[in-house]
This record gives sequence, structure tokens and C-alpha cells, in this order.
Amino acid sequence: MTYLFSNASMYRAISQLASISTQLALSNQRLATGKRVNTAADDPDGIVALNNLRSQLSEYEGITQSGQRISSILGTADAALTQISDLVDVIQTNVVAAGGASVTAEDLAAYQANIDNALDGIDKLVNETSFNGKQLLGGDIGYTVTGVDTDKIDDVNISAANNLSGTTTVTVNLYEEAVATIESDSFAVLTDDVTFTITGPDGSKELTFASGTGRSAIATTVNTWTGTTGATALAAGGKLYFYTEDVGSSATLNIVVTDGTSLTFDGSTSASATGVDTSVKVDGLNTSIDETRQIVHFSTGGVSGSFSLTDDFYTGADDSTTFYVAGNGAEFRMGLDSAGIIHFGQSSLSTSNLGTNKYGYLSSLASGGDNDLSSENFTTAASIASAAENQIATAQARFGSLKSYTVESTLNSIEATKTALNTEISYIEDVDFVQETANNQRLQAMYEIGLSLIASLYQNSSNIISLLQPMW
Repeated sequence: MTYLFSNASMYRAISQLASISTQLALSNQRLATGKRVNTAADDPDGIVALNNLRSQLSEYEGITQSGQRISSILGTADAALTQISDLVDVIQTNVVAAGGASVTAEDLAAYQANIDNALDGIDKLVNETSFNGKQLLGGDIGYTVTGVDTDKIDDVNISAANNLSGTTTVTVNLYEEAVATIESDSFAVLTDDVTFTITGPDGSKELTFASGTGRSAIATTVNTWTGTTGATALAAGGKLYFYTEDVGSSATLNIVVTDGTSLTFDGSTSASATGVDTSVKVDGLNTSIDETRQIVHFSTGGVSGSFSLTDDFYTGADDSTTFYVAGNGAEFRMGLDSAGIIHFGQSSLSTSNLGTNKYGYLSSLASGGDNDLSSENFTTAASIASAAENQIATAQARFGSLKSYTVESTLNSIEATKTALNTEISYIEDVDFVQETANNQRLQAMYEIGLSLIASLYQNSSNIISLLQPMW
């Protein structure tokens, strides 16, 4: 005979024990891995969030690696430029020494040898400072510039050109310097006695004219004192025109009428004016001019760089010229989209390019060159070396600022973002060991209690069956 004993309490206990066992296994896994989320079943929403966060983190890790590589490239160029600057200083020192008194032929030969060695060293550094087969200082990362009218401008260096599509036209407009000018109101002759003081760049003079004096007579008198005031006058078109002899913003002119009312300037008894400096606009925007070297620094909406002005163009009348820029220079990527692309260009800094059209180039200081020491063009040679030093300093500042203020500042910002992402990932994914340990101990206790309960229920059931067996 078969006996079937059913115990609902035992079934419920076994079911609950199985649930506790599953929870305990999950808790043990979390403590073993240190992760709260080990599978999608642990937290479906959390897995989606983790995947998104990890994707962002991977992107920033890639940008970090790229940025570190770029920083290394820029650092390499900066170190080479420091050495080139030192060599230019050697050249400058030897040029100045050669121009001193009591220099013997032997001294001159030694100075020239030093200059030749320095020139060779500069070109060697320019040729050997490279990355991925591209010379960083030899023009390989420069933009292509065409159509330059060297009768007007030269030494064009494009430092950046963003979003070029094909060839971009750059228009240069030069506005010549001008004198300070004051124009009187119209009159034929003075209708009362007039006294005025005219102050020009060189000094002041008070002049008095009787009623009935005509414009030409006043102009003649003003011109007799030009040596004192630095100002001239001209009677024309029913008016008097006063000018400074000097041009530029340093030329100022001031007239004040202290007696009389028949000489006025736009209805006033006083007037002042200032001369105008030579100015250059590139694509309609103002520029910065280094007047000593006649170097123009410009930045338009898409192109920035510099160029030199020839003497004829710089001192001539209003004029214009154009040139064309193509290529992308060097593209340093600090992101996946176009906003993360840094455009950077550097034209060649070889000795045949260091210097300016105005003075000449560093290569001309080599033995046999137009400005070697035997030519005794010491002033010109020193000016060339000074211009070269300025070019090197400008290039070094550009490489250094790009490294410090763009690349490394971006990397610092990215590190902060990565820290925030890792914190968010940890918050979702990582286990709280204190909380999970307490939970694990609770589950272990419940599991042991459950086992004891089932064992007790099983024992009671066995006893009852044993007692009932004789009755069957």
C-alpha cells in the first residue's frame, strides 16, 4: 500500500527557501565582483544608462589620447624653436661683435664661421623636427598661398584657416597716412579784427589780422611761421584750409580764436584735428601693424596670419591687393565633430625664410651671401637677425599657447568630465559593501532558519505518519 502525505506549510517553506537562496546567490555575486549590476536582469534601466555613460567615457578616452599626442607634437616643436632662438642669438652676437672697432681679419673669419655653423644648425633643426613624416617647422603644415604681388606684400604666413572649401581670396586694402586738416567756414574778408592762436606739431603762434584782411593774406602770414608751428595754410574755394606738415597720429593741429567773430570753424571759434596713420584692412577688418618692420598681423572670420609690406606699398597712396589661400594646414582633432578640429599652420622657418623682404633673409648672412661679414653690412645683418628672432618668438608663442590654452586646458576639462562620468557609473554599477554585507548576513540567517524549519516540518510529518501506520 502507498501513502501520500501533503503538507502545505512545508511547500511554502521550501518555496520561500528557494527565493532566499536565489537572493543569497545574487548577494554573494555582488560581494565577489564588487558590482551591483552584473547582468541586465539585475537592473534593466541601469544597464541602458551604463551603456550610454560608458560610450561617452570611451569617446572622452579617445579624445584624451589624441590630445596627449597633440601636446607631445607641440612640445617637440616648442623645444626645437627654443634651440633655433638660441642659434639666432649666436648670429646676432657675432654680427654685433664683427661690427666693433679693432676687429682683425682673423676675428672676422672666426665670427663668420660661428654664423655659418649657426645657420647650418637652424636648417638642420627645421628639417629634422617632424611628426609622422611631416616637418613641423619646414612648411609641411603650412597653407598654400598663391597670387601674392611681391611688389606690394611678401612674407605671407597663414597661421589658421578654418573651414576652407577650395581656395579663399584675401583682400588687402592700404590707406595712406594723412596730415591733420582744419577747414574754416566760408568768408571773403574778415569783417572785424581777429586774433587766433595756431598750434601745430612744432609749436604755437598767436596772429592778429585787421578787419578787411582777405583769405590769401591770412594764409601767407600763417605760412611765414611754418617753421615755428609745423603748420601751413591755403586759401581755396572761399575757405581757409590749415594743415600740418607732418603726417600720422602724432601730427596734431589746434586753432583757437581769442578775438573777433568773422573767422569760424563749423560755427565755432575753435577747432582741432589729428593726422591719420597708415592703416591696413584685410577683408574689411582692421589689422595690427608693426611699423618698424612693416609687418601686418590680421585675423578675419576664417583666415589669420601675417605679411610684410614693401616700402613702395607702405609709403604709397591708397591701394589694394589680393592673394589666395588653400589647404588645411595641420588638423589637430580634439573631438569627433567639426567643432573639435583645431586648424593650425606654420610656414617654413628655414634660414631662407627667416627675415623680411624689407631687410633680407638670414641665409644672406652665410659666407658668400649678400650680407656676410665681409660685406660690412652690419646694420642690415643685425636687422635681419632681429626680424628672425621676432619670427621665432611669434611661432614659439603660437605653438606654446595652442599647447597650454587650447589642448591642455581641454584635456583638464575632459578629465573633470571623465571623473563625473566614472562617479555616475560607479553610483549605478558598484555595490555598497556595507549595505550588501548586512543584506548578505540577513539572507544567510534567513536561509539557515528556513533549513531548520523545513527539517522540523519533515521530522514532524515523519512522526505523525509513524504514529498513524498501525491504524492502516
